Amino acid sequence: MRPGRGRLGVGLLLAAALSLALGGCGRAHREPITDLQDLDGRRVGVCLGESTDYRLTGREDMELLRYDSVGGMLLPLCHGQLDAICLEYYSFRQVTALTTGIRPVEPAVSEDGLVFFFAPEEGEVCRQFNAFLADFRQTPAYADLMERVLAFDGVTYPGREVPQTGAGRVLRVSADIDCFPSVHQDAGGGPVRGFEVELLTHFANAMDYRLELIPSEYTDAELGLRYGRYDMMIGQISELYLDAAEAELVGVHVSDSFMVLPMYLMEIPDPDQVRILGELDDH
Repeated sequence: MRPGRGRLGVGLLLAAALSLALGGCGRAHREPITDLQDLDGRRVGVCLGESTDYRLTGREDMELLRYDSVGGMLLPLCHGQLDAICLEYYSFRQVTALTTGIRPVEPAVSEDGLVFFFAPEEGEVCRQFNAFLADFRQTPAYADLMERVLAFDGVTYPGREVPQTGAGRVLRVSADIDCFPSVHQDAGGGPVRGFEVELLTHFANAMDYRLELIPSEYTDAELGLRYGRYDMMIGQISELYLDAAEAELVGVHVSDSFMVLPMYLMEIPDPDQVRILGELDDH
């Protein structure tokens, strides 16, 4: 369904932290980005196969370079091999919180809608979710969820406990736990939590479903969805990963977007001021 999933990359970020601690990056100065509609051939880094890659591919006003992780882009950005990097919302928040000297270019360069995938046999459940979502968007609970999403500080998940009350059919949900703060699990185990889990629990309660949240990762979830091990999958899935024709071809049902989040370009005005303030990791 998608070729890759770039995250923050512990080893590369530790290397970046060491390099940045040794006196800045020493790249040639270039004027700040002022026109997001015409980037004048700038070199922009994205994570391979992520929504930012899909969104910026095809733009002729930039040179797009693809990396395996956010951490893998920091050193090239610092040393002038990149003019900017493009980050989806949650990675943008984490980098903003845990570094200095790397700033966003305002306003957002684009946006991305997040969706759930449903197994080929679960078209009716997908339709139920879409109907639920249309109503849920008008509720104080959804407003509270989005307020907390948009106030995310890059470090701490500001969660709400939503107890399961459904007593009917069990939905087997593949939960990609490499998706803090949307879907994640503490290092020592415990329940799967996150913004998407909150939303899905509201849906399950409304429809009298029970949820079996199965910790997973994207490749396992994709295969399990196709071959009947899971009924649905969650975990920062972009609406860009499958268009309608692709979804029909593989038999996967794609929900409506349950939230739309910004994407940002980030650049370095002064390489000597860049510092890593904390451990950027995969949570």
